[in-house]
Amino acid sequence: MKKRALLALLCLLPLYVWAADEDDFGTWMELGASKALPHNFSVGLEGELRMQDGSRQLDRLGMGLNVGYKPNKYLKLRASYVFLDAFSPEKRKEHYKEHDDGTLKLDDDGNAIWNGYKVTEAYWTPKHRFSIEATGSVKLWKWLRVSLRERFQFTHRMQVDANETKYRFDRSPNGDGTYEYVPKEGYPIDENDCKEAQDDPVLRSRLKLEVDKKRLAWSPFISIEAHQDFSDAMRLQKVRSSIGTEYRINRQHSVSLAYVLTWDLSEAQTERMHALSLGYGFDF
Repeated sequence: MKKRALLALLCLLPLYVWAADEDDFGTWMELGASKALPHNFSVGLEGELRMQDGSRQLDRLGMGLNVGYKPNKYLKLRASYVFLDAFSPEKRKEHYKEHDDGTLKLDDDGNAIWNGYKVTEAYWTPKHRFSIEATGSVKLWKWLRVSLRERFQFTHRMQVDANETKYRFDRSPNGDGTYEYVPKEGYPIDENDCKEAQDDPVLRSRLKLEVDKKRLAWSPFISIEAHQDFSDAMRLQKVRSSIGTEYRINRQHSVSLAYVLTWDLSEAQTERMHALSLGYGFDF
């Protein structure tokens, strides 16, 4: 049974390696330290760094603390706070001429008439994230741990200002059926774009299967997690699946390696993010 389960984990790995051309790949690095306290309590510190755009661009930095309580061997409770600083890359948005009713103006060939574009410069957004969670787990056949975690997560995104530059053009015919675009007088225009503060309450539900056998340093696992939006009738925001392993070096030090695939359903078109997750834990 054990060998078959490990073989199943290995068979799932090719599903994570495949990625479409439009998918992004990133690297996630996590550090954690925890201290056991009397009466089944614990405290911990955590830090994270995430890269995106083929692991070339810093995407997010985070640091936080947590408190845990384990009333029995089947249940673990935890509350945490994390301060995040998230990066938003430069974006360009095309602009097309419109009628008074908001419909697009079309040329003789039925194409929308291009009017220019807007560039929003890159900026950083500070966030405060609070969460409470409960994890229930059972051990089967003395080596397989099955756990279900329910986490309520509340994120407050702070207000920030971003610089926008607008470019507008007039279309001038060349006489041969082609057009030349000439910048309009007074453009480009620099403006301030205020990104309003926003709250994001989310329920994250995760099912995890993990090899947990005494005197075995390696702990392979697979998991799947659903993110649901509390503010939008529990609409499904993301689905995240992981496959990896944890290795306990000794009683104090452990490392982890995982491949994470995230389907972002909040955009108009579903986006996928592949990430290599690296972690280090210290118990003292």
